[in-house]
Amino acid sequence: MFRVSRYLMLVGVLLMMSTAAIAQADGPEYFQYNVRLTTLSGGDDFATNYWNDSGHVTMWFGELGNYTDMLTIGFDPEDEINAISLNKSEKTFGAYYIALQEGMYDYMGDYDEYNHFTLGYSYALENMKLGVLYNRQNMSETDGDDEVKDSYNSFGLGLDYDFSDEVNIDATFAYSSYSWTYKVAPADTTGDGNGLMFGARAFWAYQDDITLVPVFIFRTAEWQEGYKDTDFALGLGFDYTVNDNNHIILGAKFAQAKSEEPYLTDETWTETTTTMPGFSVAVEHEFFDWLELRAGASKNFSNYKVEYSTDTPDDTEDMCYAFNYSFGAGIQVGDWAIDLELNPEALYQMGYWLHGYEDGEEPIWAIQASLFF
Repeated sequence: MFRVSRYLMLVGVLLMMSTAAIAQADGPEYFQYNVRLTTLSGGDDFATNYWNDSGHVTMWFGELGNYTDMLTIGFDPEDEINAISLNKSEKTFGAYYIALQEGMYDYMGDYDEYNHFTLGYSYALENMKLGVLYNRQNMSETDGDDEVKDSYNSFGLGLDYDFSDEVNIDATFAYSSYSWTYKVAPADTTGDGNGLMFGARAFWAYQDDITLVPVFIFRTAEWQEGYKDTDFALGLGFDYTVNDNNHIILGAKFAQAKSEEPYLTDETWTETTTTMPGFSVAVEHEFFDWLELRAGASKNFSNYKVEYSTDTPDDTEDMCYAFNYSFGAGIQVGDWAIDLELNPEALYQMGYWLHGYEDGEEPIWAIQASLFF
């Protein structure tokens, strides 16, 4: 189905990757997302920011310098995603990151192709690491002489700063430019837009087993004149290491997402979703040296409001979103670390693991394997 979606611009601001998404967006799955963090998020991408995982470099670019040398392969059966990335560090020259991905995404039952190229670099100073990241993304759909194209160029800057022995600070900034072509007879138009994102978080080791994690993220994007998206989120994570085998993180957030666009001839239509509060919980348990089980859950209480610039009546609705949960595992095999995001219903239909469910859903939603060297 041909369209130019403003939501794709918002996703582009975050480099189409594993990010702290505040509002669910139509479009491709996030680029090379970290399967461990996605599983622990419980369906709320903002909750991934509470975890101090160096694999989150595609949001917190300064973390690139904390990466170990590894080759990562990712596969998502549902969206036909194939991804590969390489991280390599040198004491003298810094750390490098390169990644490629291709796949399909579903828009109202119509599947479109997309591809990514990402290049990153980080350099370590005495008590900080600086990171830069570039992402190029293309999406296209053709039907005879009709054609729709979307392309993004995104640049990110990040800082990982050891403020003290107890406090570590991450700061991140990204700029994205966006262009599109809509050639469907008789229309033949083009356009462009841009977006910004910045965020900050801190890890404060309050006690040996407790870390407090405040997080703030702001994004804005205008994909075409008059069409603008703005959202922000503020959250606090409570990271508790119960013992050597059990790790728990609790999170609470306040978030607001606003979309504005022309309506009829002389009106402006504004849609605002305010989440207060949103909760998340994640648990990671080490059964054996080679096996970890993970689970995450989240629930948001939101207010939805539509406003018009003229006399059209406004519309307001309080919403309580469904309880979301996720389930997965981590397996260590020699120098390989394999992360799995499982279909939560697999717990109730174990007999179908080997050949899939009757409705066609895969028991494994995503696989990510990393070779450390």
